[in-house]
Amino acid sequence: MTHLAALIAGPITGFAIDKVGRRKTAIAIGYPFFLSWLLVAFAPNVPVLIFARFILGLCVGACSLTVPVFIAEITDETVRGALTNLFPLGITFGIMNTMIFGSFLTWFHMTIVNASVTLVYLVLVHKVPESPVFLISKGQYEKARLSLKWLRGAMLSDQIEPEIQQLRRAIDEKREVRLSAKEFFSPPVLKPILICISLMFFQQMSGINAVIFYAVEIFETSGSNINPNLSSVIVGLVLMISVIISILLIDRAGRKILLIVSDIGMCIALFGLGLYFYLKDEGSDADLVESLNWLPLASLMLFVTSFNFGFGTVKLVLWLVHRLYNGELLPSHVKGFGSGLAVAHNWFIAFLVTKSFEDFIFYMGKYGCYWMFSIVCAVGTVFCILFVPETKGKSLEEIQNIFKG
Repeated sequence: MTHLAALIAGPITGFAIDKVGRRKTAIAIGYPFFLSWLLVAFAPNVPVLIFARFILGLCVGACSLTVPVFIAEITDETVRGALTNLFPLGITFGIMNTMIFGSFLTWFHMTIVNASVTLVYLVLVHKVPESPVFLISKGQYEKARLSLKWLRGAMLSDQIEPEIQQLRRAIDEKREVRLSAKEFFSPPVLKPILICISLMFFQQMSGINAVIFYAVEIFETSGSNINPNLSSVIVGLVLMISVIISILLIDRAGRKILLIVSDIGMCIALFGLGLYFYLKDEGSDADLVESLNWLPLASLMLFVTSFNFGFGTVKLVLWLVHRLYNGELLPSHVKGFGSGLAVAHNWFIAFLVTKSFEDFIFYMGKYGCYWMFSIVCAVGTVFCILFVPETKGKSLEEIQNIFKG
């Protein structure tokens, strides 16, 4: 339900941040976010709970587009990369905390904790001014100066005037034009959209959401001697550490090589997970199966580590959305359409995989399901090698020339 709602929110949010502003959209997200968590906590019946989860999904989908764009536009270029990375890091930190607190808190108390976090977000986002980029795009130059002056901590207007003029020139060069059908199907537009959508397909079809959501059940059914809740906490900690490492590596090693290494690691991990359940479910020697009780946890640790090195759900999506929206992978006049399409596609695939995971297990068995995900990762590796360009160290013109070729 959450993923389905997030799918709907993507295109709507793309329209909202351009029409009413980044700040107002971010604030508008906060209120239903907070109230829906309270509704989850006090839901009197299942229909109300489903409705609350749907609203949460809308908020999650809206945040996945609004927040990275807002952060990128209000931060100074010297710290923009680091601060943009704080968003995926924060979400991973939230996942880890949910795994830790969820091991000893009740469902009710866990939702109250989540509601408290959204309340803090709502209070803080009111204190941040509107994006100067948005204000300049609407011709509100004085408000843009006040916003930038607050954001940069400048005492005098002269201190921020050079940046204001730079933003004005950049926005004037990127004024939107109508997108014709012929232009949409031209290589500079269609190629990056197809590559981004394909990467998001391989990202979700790696089974990450299914594996994380069902981590406790995986350990319970594996017969491992390790407490399932403890195993889930360990996976959360590894998830957090691997995200930090990926943030440090992504601008040094390049995106393409990290995607390839990520897919190879996930392929091996999922094969190992499938192998364990094959031996267990097909009646192999009991002593052999018992001696491999460590394999599910080891496979999951390798899986989440490899995933975050390149295909990390948050990291990759935010990177693609940021690049799509700001013109690195798409011409500026189609950035809103392209980013909205990519985000909607990502949430749609996430919904299908998570919803169908138990059906996959029913028809294919646990091992068949994990081996299917492993094969998808192998195909994704080949796709990255053949079709994904490296954008590290390349100018916007050089990147767009790659897609024209």
